[in-house]
Order: sequence, then structure tokens, then C-alpha cells
Amino acid sequence: MGIESCAPGETVMGEPMQIVQLGKTEIPYALFLEYVFEMGESSFKGTTYDLFKHNCNTFSLEVAQFLTGKNIPQEIIDLPEEVLNT
Repeated sequence: MGIESCAPGETVMGEPMQIVQLGKTEIPYALFLEYVFEMGESSFKGTTYDLFKHNCNTFSLEVAQFLTGKNIPQEIIDLPEEVLNT
């Protein structure tokens, strides 16, 4: 298994604690889907998942950069490392 999708707030984790607006994109939906499918066949195959080093935050960072050229908040990027250092 690789990349999966669901409606916002519909995971087993429930509603997000915070929503951060990163901006708007000019990327057409078809190009976005192509990008995500390619990621699912390469860098985000199910076998590449690592809870602390290659996870949903890594995916979100790459997608945010592709769509908007912006990063997700640094505290989200740093969270796995903080857990490993405890």
C-alpha cells in the first residue's frame, strides 16, 4: 500500500487540531493527480514508510512545496525528531 486519501477529518485520528492556510495554487488538478500517482509508485510506496523519517508529514511537505512553493510549519516538520530525542 502507498498513498491513500480520505475526506478531511475522516481518518481514525478525527478532526485536525489546527488548519494552516498555505495559499492558493495554479497547478491544474490533473497535473496534481499525476504528481501524486508518481509519488505513490516511487518515493511514497508503502514499503518506504517510516514513522519518524518518511511519513505523512514528509508527504505533506512535498505536496505543499509542489502546489504552493511553501513549506508546512516547521514545528510539524520537526515533530518526529523531537519524539526521537525524548
